[in-house]
Amino acid sequence: MGEVQAGRGIQPEGRRCPRTRNTFAKVMPLPLPGTGVEALLASGVQFGVCNVALTIYSGAVAQKMGLDPAAVKAEWVAGLIPGSQVVPSGVLAVSRTQEKGCGYCFAG
Repeated sequence: MGEVQAGRGIQPEGRRCPRTRNTFAKVMPLPLPGTGVEALLASGVQFGVCNVALTIYSGAVAQKMGLDPAAVKAEWVAGLIPGSQVVPSGVLAVSRTQEKGCGYCFAG
């Protein structure tokens, strides 16, 4: 994904190399303790990664880079933050957890 971001200008100014780490894994300069993905996982939060989105986005990146879509997807799955879980559908996963009383808030 870093290669695609670099090509779209989604990099810090002057940086043109692919990203090599997940910038959301650890809390960054935000003054909000415990907001990094790793800290949230350690506190019991569960992260579901949508398989539909993984398939579509990794396939688009594979096509753009002339690579095998299955290999790109496998690399992306292998690179997920440990503790996150691939779910068949992110929309369905959120819906089912809400049925069980869990909350979901998107602020982006």
